[in-house]
Amino acid sequence: MAALEHMLNRYPVSRVGLSDMRDRVPGMRLSDERLQTEFSFPDGARPDVLQKGVDGQGRLMVEAEFHAWLTPNQPVRYLKWLPTDGVSALAFLAPVGRVEELWPQLLHRPRKKGILHSDAGPHCVAIDGTGKHLLIADWTTLLSGLEF
Repeated sequence: MAALEHMLNRYPVSRVGLSDMRDRVPGMRLSDERLQTEFSFPDGARPDVLQKGVDGQGRLMVEAEFHAWLTPNQPVRYLKWLPTDGVSALAFLAPVGRVEELWPQLLHRPRKKGILHSDAGPHCVAIDGTGKHLLIADWTTLLSGLEF
């Protein structure tokens, strides 16, 4: 993730690659500030990348999943840290072959904790009663959209 963060911060035009995630969450307004990596919340939750919104709050959390399993904190504890006002998203990035494997797990864990959601598009759900979203995207889509 450090390499992705470096590229996105060093070459801001490369952020076009994030547009797929941003476009699936209508109303999300991200700032042009540097993305932060390994940001830590008080309870120990550490998303791989955090992007602030125009209001200065962390509006987009990105968690990269290659071959590791989801941690017990994912995605429920991470969703907790998204702002309760306005639109925000927790996005998981995975290889193409893992998207269909991880998506049911990402949907099941919040449901098991009583967090309900409704469909908001392909591989994207809105957390009921909030502006929070949970989505998954594949690395190929992200990388194909990067521009320099």
